[in-house]
Amino acid sequence: MHADYFKNKEKNLVPNNLRFITNHLRWTKLSLLMRTILSTFTWALIFLLIVGNTQAQEVSKLKEDIYKAYVSGEGGKWSNLLSQMEGLVNAESSRDDILDLAEAQYGYIGLLLTDKRKKEATTYINKAEKWAKILLERNPKDGRSTALYGSLLAMEIDVSPGKTLTLGPKALSLIEKGIKLSPNEPSVWVQMANVKHHAPSFFGGNKKEAVEMFTKGIKLFDQQFLIKKNNWQYLHALVWLAKSYEELGNEEMAIKTYKIVLAYQSDFAWVKNTLLPELVANNR
Repeated sequence: MHADYFKNKEKNLVPNNLRFITNHLRWTKLSLLMRTILSTFTWALIFLLIVGNTQAQEVSKLKEDIYKAYVSGEGGKWSNLLSQMEGLVNAESSRDDILDLAEAQYGYIGLLLTDKRKKEATTYINKAEKWAKILLERNPKDGRSTALYGSLLAMEIDVSPGKTLTLGPKALSLIEKGIKLSPNEPSVWVQMANVKHHAPSFFGGNKKEAVEMFTKGIKLFDQQFLIKKNNWQYLHALVWLAKSYEELGNEEMAIKTYKIVLAYQSDFAWVKNTLLPELVANNR
């Protein structure tokens, strides 16, 4: 009896062992497959992070170059730098990279409008609006993008004054909304200050309010070093704060503000060679 028992036991062990080995091999293959998939995914993720970081570094370098061009008064360089930036940024880029490009385009539009180059300005307005819309599709509560879009609509009015009644209220409403959504973003205050400074009174223009809003934006820039660094909008805010003071008849504060600009950026050509010397000469 015992001999038959052990014989049957041995017979039963064979298929059990085979099943164990088969199952083990199956799980080993599955484990290898999973490891391969995870490894591939990990390397793909690392690659995307490296590419994304490289793009961010290149965009940051171009942003710095635009700042230098603004400081040196070489506005003509902006177009080439923007072309390079446009070659790096796409609809899948990070929010910061897209905003850096759109805000650089916004700044260049201001230069074009100053030079009465309305056709070129329109081209860049359309480009910047496209980026603002992409960001707002991602996040409708993005205050900085909202205010930027409003500012671009206001620039459309400079190109086509006939659009004032249709675009004016919408532009102002969007910038106000941007401030409510992101009250600690310096650029939203500066953009509202731009409207207050440049717009006629019937459209909400008010130099005193411009002073208040430029001042608010500058204080926020001063509190946020990383946003302030290599940001042409900071110098822009200081310059137009001084201009607002000057147009209100407060030359003393205008001169003081220009000196603050030069204390921060001593080689800022527009202030150093033109704005401050002319103001001082006129008040002797």
